[in-house]
Amino acid sequence: MRVTVLADGRVGPRFIAGVQACLGARDRLTVIANTADDHWFLGLRICPDLDEIMTTLSPHGLEGPVETWNAQDVLTAHGTGGRSLRLSDRALATCLVRTDALRSGKTLTQATRRLMDRWELSTELLPMSDDELQTRLRVEVGGHSRVMSHAEYWERHQGLAPVTDVRLHGLEIANPAPGVMRAVMEADVVLLPPADPAAAMGPLVRLAGLGAALRTTTAPIIGVSPVVGKAAVPGASDELMVGLGLDVGAPAVAAHYGSRRSTGVLDGWLVDSSDLDRVRAVEELGVECRTTTIDVHHPETMARDALQLAAAIGHRPER
Repeated sequence: MRVTVLADGRVGPRFIAGVQACLGARDRLTVIANTADDHWFLGLRICPDLDEIMTTLSPHGLEGPVETWNAQDVLTAHGTGGRSLRLSDRALATCLVRTDALRSGKTLTQATRRLMDRWELSTELLPMSDDELQTRLRVEVGGHSRVMSHAEYWERHQGLAPVTDVRLHGLEIANPAPGVMRAVMEADVVLLPPADPAAAMGPLVRLAGLGAALRTTTAPIIGVSPVVGKAAVPGASDELMVGLGLDVGAPAVAAHYGSRRSTGVLDGWLVDSSDLDRVRAVEELGVECRTTTIDVHHPETMARDALQLAAAIGHRPER
């Protein structure tokens, strides 16, 4: 079985680990990572989602000595450390290797493959695009409106500050990276983790080409709700959903993605068992809906139930 997961760097890594736990030795897993959180910092290309996924999935990622923050401490002392995500010394080294590859003419896909070889990943990891994109949020802080990156929003405000606008810069000229279309079109199952639909999954489903592939692949596409009751799961943000104009609830997020029976990307949707009364509202959208236990700290159940729902739906006829 060929499984493709679209993932961010906050909820995605744990969900992917849950999927891995459900797959057999002959199954093949491909991850397409959001790159709209990528940015330049002090001449380095920072790719937080790719790096979080690589670190979590690597058999060596959590081994070795305790993380050190010497470089970050020096940057902070110079007044420059707070303008980006906090980078450990090992994360900084990864960014140096990536930037060196990019400066030498390699694409982000090629640079990622070089890093994957070092991490000894069995999972295929693809950036969604080799082109530069960035999600920009308008955030209300202390009575003032500020525009910032999605990464800065989480670093400074932990997803709690009100968001009034979500924009994706560079979307109109970006193309899917090599291998991305194939990973969707040749998949037996495509999965969406319980991540924020605005800034985490939004760039992936809106990317030209990739969005079209999601609408036309014969593989069933199953998503997991990032909302339990009226609260976002850890790693997603109520404020970002409100900023996108969504009600915070499982049916509203499913409606945002839409059914593939019309022009959307979902065949199936998992909601938490506590949201059993919302299953009918989702199914009225034209999306098969089941309940599961949505817990990002125990992702195996979500992954197993998503794969089971995909099997129940089966492949769609070619269009």
